[in-house]
Amino acid sequence: ICFVLKGQLCHQHDQNKSILAEGDCFIVPPGFQHSVESLAEETVCFWLVFQESLLFPGYQYGNVHKLLSSLSMESYGQVKNAQLRIGLSRAEQENISRLFECLLYESFSVQEQDSNAVMLIASIVSTVARNYFKDPTMEQELNRINEYDAIIIDCIRYIDENYMEN
Repeated sequence: ICFVLKGQLCHQHDQNKSILAEGDCFIVPPGFQHSVESLAEETVCFWLVFQESLLFPGYQYGNVHKLLSSLSMESYGQVKNAQLRIGLSRAEQENISRLFECLLYESFSVQEQDSNAVMLIASIVSTVARNYFKDPTMEQELNRINEYDAIIIDCIRYIDENYMEN
């Protein structure tokens, strides 16, 4: 995840470009080839790089899971239009900025699944996820993930009811 605190960036993938200004962000799937160029003399960004396993099993449902599932599919070429820019409301911009600042003070390396840093990361990813799926081009993908999640939950319920000892 990249969050632009100050200045402007040009985020590019293939021939697609997007200009990010203060308060904008983007998230890219693993292995996604892209480039970022500063367009202002003084550009300041928060960068967050994490492994998906950091947020599991505690955050395996909801927006965080849906976003990470969608990004995994994008990295395998199943989704062609990863978003180069994710717009945030003013309140969300302020919240993410504060969360990143707290994360900087909390820890430079996260070792424990139950640490405060993991909760901060999950909060950042959750905020980005809500806005990622506001884009109409992603609505169909979100519906597909929701259907998949419902099927998995039904399968788990069936297994619990029919194969697990009480």
